Amino acid sequence: MREALRLLAASGLVDQKAHAKALVAKPDADALAGMFEVMGYLEALCAGLCATMMSAAEREALDSLHRQMAGIVRAGDATRYAEANDLFHTTIYEGAHNTYLNEITRSTRQRLQPFRRAQFGALGRLAKSHAEHDAVVEAILRGDRSAAELAMRQHISIVEDAYQRLVRS
Repeated sequence: MREALRLLAASGLVDQKAHAKALVAKPDADALAGMFEVMGYLEALCAGLCATMMSAAEREALDSLHRQMAGIVRAGDATRYAEANDLFHTTIYEGAHNTYLNEITRSTRQRLQPFRRAQFGALGRLAKSHAEHDAVVEAILRGDRSAAELAMRQHISIVEDAYQRLVRS
């Protein structure tokens, strides 16, 4: 148990002080905005590299996953969409073919995960997220690095905005 708490504290998900309770970490608004900003750049870099580095089989797998997610959106299943969304983004991290970038992007994603997932509770967010993914996938399939980077950066910015709107409501 101590080791698990130590790992969670090292990842920034738990605040743990000596001889005190471990508490779930909640970054302040500025820290959260900074994490989303970095996440946008990391994921944009991954998407851009995918446009030039992904094999034909990897592109087909990404496109297939994206098409499957359309059915999940139609069913309105936020839980399944969140799981598929994780796989979608992981596929992009791996498709960049840069182990270190994959590692730091996953680490940043882990810190933001509770805030990213919360946005799926907003009305209409699943369909909007899928449409944003469509722009990313299309750019990757075309091999358009700049468009893939831009589409992904916009997507992450919209995710942050959706989370902030949800918090305020």
